[in-house]
Amino acid sequence: MNSALYPPDRPQSVSELLDLGFRIYRASWVKSLLFAGLAALASTLVSLYRLPGPHRYGMAEAMEKLRDPVFWLLYLGCTFASVLFICALLLRQYRIATGGVPGGELRASLTPALRAIGLGLLFSVAFGMVAVAIVRANAGRGVTLGLVIAALVLLAWLAIALSCTLTEMVVAGTGIFASLRRSMDLTSGSYWRLSLVYSVALVIILVMYLVTGGVAGIVAVVLARGDVAVAVAVSSVVSLFVGAVILPFYTALGLAIYGDLTVRKEGADLARRIATPA
Repeated sequence: MNSALYPPDRPQSVSELLDLGFRIYRASWVKSLLFAGLAALASTLVSLYRLPGPHRYGMAEAMEKLRDPVFWLLYLGCTFASVLFICALLLRQYRIATGGVPGGELRASLTPALRAIGLGLLFSVAFGMVAVAIVRANAGRGVTLGLVIAALVLLAWLAIALSCTLTEMVVAGTGIFASLRRSMDLTSGSYWRLSLVYSVALVIILVMYLVTGGVAGIVAVVLARGDVAVAVAVSSVVSLFVGAVILPFYTALGLAIYGDLTVRKEGADLARRIATPA
């Protein structure tokens, strides 16, 4: 594939950025399908393990699974495996898009995956502490609409400001805090533009999920014949397939956004032109 696909030669418009994401997706989907499928499988195994025996499904059975240490070991292992395969998927797409030779991504993704897990734990603790502080501060007064709106606005800003963190970890190999700072620097000044890009991408993904979800629902009803466990199992299998198809689009779009922001912030296009022979 032509190495000119990535990074972009110049800052991209919203439509060009979405198109770049689709081109990276089309160019790399087949060669990254294994990683996408394994990531989706790792996410699905937990829900499959929690399925009860035939014709037995209820709150008591579900709670029993939550007290099962094997379930938690499986949950932790599958979470790490899912993150590892996503990192490998992203790295393979990056190598393909830049004209590199795919190979060895799983081994190279081990450190970024561990960092991503650490970042997730860090955010979980931070959000938990903030939630407890808010509840205590508003004890007896209830949660107001203004507080809910403020929390949603803050979460939306954080989601966009930190949206390049994982890509930075995988592509540049930087640490947790360096990746956070880098993502915030790259996305600063592009909030509304990125909001539009992510909104359009979300609509595309929702349409894909609705179509495939509708088909999955019909198949589940036909095959399950009233058995909830079978219906959940069928839905999980279909979700596995859908995840393997859609997940590479997430990572391809993230890669396209990362490249575009790098060009805008650091003039990567100028450096590339200087390095290219006339």
